[in-house]
Amino acid sequence: MKNQYGICEWYLAVPGPAAIKTAALLGYDGIQISDLQGHLNNFPLNDPRIQSLYLEAAEETGIIMQAFLPGTSVMSHGGICHPLNSTKGEEVRDNFRKSLEVCTAMKIPTLIIPGLDRSRINNDYQYMNTCRMLKLFIEEAGEKGIVIAYESFLPVDRLLHMLDFLKGKLKITYDTLNPIRYGFGRPSLEIKMLGADIIDHVHVKDAYENMEGTCPLGTGAGN
Repeated sequence: MKNQYGICEWYLAVPGPAAIKTAALLGYDGIQISDLQGHLNNFPLNDPRIQSLYLEAAEETGIIMQAFLPGTSVMSHGGICHPLNSTKGEEVRDNFRKSLEVCTAMKIPTLIIPGLDRSRINNDYQYMNTCRMLKLFIEEAGEKGIVIAYESFLPVDRLLHMLDFLKGKLKITYDTLNPIRYGFGRPSLEIKMLGADIIDHVHVKDAYENMEGTCPLGTGAGN
């Protein structure tokens, strides 16, 4: 199978079904879509009418919806660093299940969980809570044939420990800029240590020397 190149909806000027048509005009094979602010907008992607607009745009253009990222409702609103049985933990689990419903209804094979914002790991307590939360996510997603791809902001040794804890069932969204931007590793070395089998897909982006924002590929400090 040839390599597939996609674009993240949140880097385009327009969201939603229009983003799918834009991705096609730009020559991409696929797109990763967001939750359109999730709980703040009453979970729009869980509305069958809105789902049908996405599916129609994908069929019309031939664009593959490669992955779904519930950035607001899972990464930022609750965060996956809380104990499973806490109020916040139960809230983020409910939001995660809404994300699974989206992936199932729209036949999206991968659900991305970024370890950023309120899901950022700052200590051992949050690390273990995250491991347990991801274990639950993997079990529930596996029942529906959906892959969980974790975008890590951890040093590679901690990430390898997490993968071992989860018995190799977690996949990785590997962002080539994260280790450089946050100063915890070298992408070329990390990719070799992780191995290709564990990486579901790669995010490629670049940034200037100050590491703020992004810039066209090859023009910044992302090597």
